[in-house]
Amino acid sequence: MVKEKVFYYSCSEMIILKQLLKEDMYGYQLGEVISEQSDGVFRMKAGVLYPILYKMEKAGYIEMKEVKTDTRRVRRYCHITEAGRSFYIRRLDKWHIFEKATNTLVG
Repeated sequence: MVKEKVFYYSCSEMIILKQLLKEDMYGYQLGEVISEQSDGVFRMKAGVLYPILYKMEKAGYIEMKEVKTDTRRVRRYCHITEAGRSFYIRRLDKWHIFEKATNTLVG
């Protein structure tokens, strides 16, 4: 039996990249937007979100840039790279195949 965490984690990279295609975001903002847009289905807390972001940065899918705020806090904004865009497109193609097959079998 597939555990929900495994399914959730496997979708996380695509969900994050899709948001970063729209605009650069810092981690907390990214988590809030994802939670809001999914009506709370995907709640990415720091303990889940940041390891995924660091893994994606290491893979070259995103770049992190430090920006100082008005309150002198430093936020690390995530920016999708060309490699990240290519990865997203390839993964999205596979997702559509998976989605179609799943709908045929389950729906």
